[in-house]
Amino acid sequence: MGSDPRRLDGLRQDERFAAVLLERATGGAARAHDIGIRQGAHDLDLVLPGGRTAAVEVTTHAGTQARRSSALLGRERYTWPNPGRWWWTAEVVGSELARVRAAYERTITLCEAHDVTSPSALPAEVLESDPELGWLAHESASRLHGHPAAFEHDGRRPRGITVTSNHAAGQIDADLSLLPRAVSDLLTVAHVARRATKVVAARGVDERHLFIGVGEGGLPDAVYLPLTGPVESLPDADPDVPEGLGTVWLTTAWRGSPLVGWHRGRGWRAYPT
Repeated sequence: MGSDPRRLDGLRQDERFAAVLLERATGGAARAHDIGIRQGAHDLDLVLPGGRTAAVEVTTHAGTQARRSSALLGRERYTWPNPGRWWWTAEVVGSELARVRAAYERTITLCEAHDVTSPSALPAEVLESDPELGWLAHESASRLHGHPAAFEHDGRRPRGITVTSNHAAGQIDADLSLLPRAVSDLLTVAHVARRATKVVAARGVDERHLFIGVGEGGLPDAVYLPLTGPVESLPDADPDVPEGLGTVWLTTAWRGSPLVGWHRGRGWRAYPT
C-alpha cells in the first residue's frame, strides 16, 4: 500500500523509521503529515487495510545519562586509544562511563602484564592495591575483555579498543508483567505527554496512535532489556492511557527487537521488524 516513493519526504529520520515499521506491522500506508503548511500537526497519516485512518505522533525517550553517554561514545567513534598489544572490547553502562574511562588504560596494561583477559582475573593483591581496579573487576556492571589472539597472525597492533553500550540488567522482568506500569509512567514524561495530547486532538481520523522510540534509560532496565530481543510473553493488564489515544507503539530499535503495540480493547501484541 505504501508504493508512493515521495510519501515520506520531509520527515525526520526517526519519523521515517516509525513509518516503515508501522507499514510492516499493520499492512497500511503511511504518509508525512506535519510538513509544509501543516507544521505543528501530527507527524504521520496511516491508512489501514479496510480504509480506516489513523493520526500518528512520533517521539523518543531515553534517560539523561544514557543520552550523554551515547553522544560521547558517538563522538569518539566508539573507540578509545589502546595502550596494549591485544585487541580489547569494552561494554560500558552509561552511568559508569566516566569511571571506566578513567581506569581502563592501567587495567589493560596490568592485564596484559599478568597475561589475563579481564580485570576479574588479576591477582588479588593487584586489585587490593587499586580500589578502582577492584571496583571494575567485581562491582561494575561494565565489562572489559582482551583478545590476545586476534592480531597474532600478522603482528599488527590494534590502534583502538572497541567500546559499546551495555545495560545493567538487575532483575529481568522476562514476562513483562511490569510493562503496563512502566508505560503508564512513560506517558507522564513531559514531552511524551505533550505528544499524546497533540495526537488525541487530531480531527478527521478514525484512530489516534503514539509511537515511542525508547532508548537506554527510557524504561526501567527490568522492562527495557526484554524489549531489545524477541518477546516471549506480554501482559494482560492495560496501561493508563489518555482518553482518545487508541494505540501506543514501542520499539527499542535494537537489531532483532520487535515492535510492541498496545491497542485499546485488544491489549498487547508484538510485531516482527
